[in-house]
Amino acid sequence: MAGALKRLYSLYAPFYDGVVRMHGARRTAVETLELAAGDRVVIPGAGTGADLRHLPAGVRAVAGDISPGMLRRLRSRAGEATAAVEVREMDARSTGLEAGSFDAAILHLIVAVVPEPRACLEETVRLVRPGGRISILDKFAPDGRPVAAWRRVLDPLTRRVATSIICRLEDLLPGLPVEVRSREPAAFGGFFERILLERL
Repeated sequence: MAGALKRLYSLYAPFYDGVVRMHGARRTAVETLELAAGDRVVIPGAGTGADLRHLPAGVRAVAGDISPGMLRRLRSRAGEATAAVEVREMDARSTGLEAGSFDAAILHLIVAVVPEPRACLEETVRLVRPGGRISILDKFAPDGRPVAAWRRVLDPLTRRVATSIICRLEDLLPGLPVEVRSREPAAFGGFFERILLERL
C-alpha cells in the first residue's frame, strides 16, 4: 500500500496545489497552534508544503512525505519559507523521530489518506511533548451515528484515487493521551473540519 501511495501522489504532485485549494483553512488551522519563535513543529505527510507559508519566522520545522514527487515540491517550498524547515522522506505512521521532541504537529489532509489513520495519530502523539498541540484538517464522517450509506458505497473508489471518506474522529482517539480543544467546520459546508488536540 505504501508503494501505491508513493506512485499515486507522485502523479498528483504537479497539479495538486491547483486542485486542492484550501489555503485559508490551512492558515487558520496553523494559527490555532499559536506557534512562537523557537517552537519545533513536525509535519508528517506535508505533501507539497502548502502549510509552510503559514509558519512564523523563528519556528523550526521537520516536514516529510512518502512520495518522491511531493518531496521535490516540498523541498522547493522549504527554501522559500520564513521558518527553518528540514525536509525528510517520511512515513507518517512511523517517522523514526525522537519521542516528545516537538511542541506542535500539523496533520493537514493526511489522516484520511494514510492506510492506517490510527497509526498516523499514534505516531504524531508520540512525537509531541505533553502540553503540545496537534492541528488536524481533514474530512471526517459525523460522530455519534452510523456512517452514511453513501459514504460506505463511495469509499472504495475515493480511497483508491485519494482518500477515505468514512473515518470518524471518535474511532481514532480512544486511548490516546490527547484532549480535543476545538473542533470546527473548515470548508465545503463542514465536510472538512479543523481540529485542535492537546497532548496530555
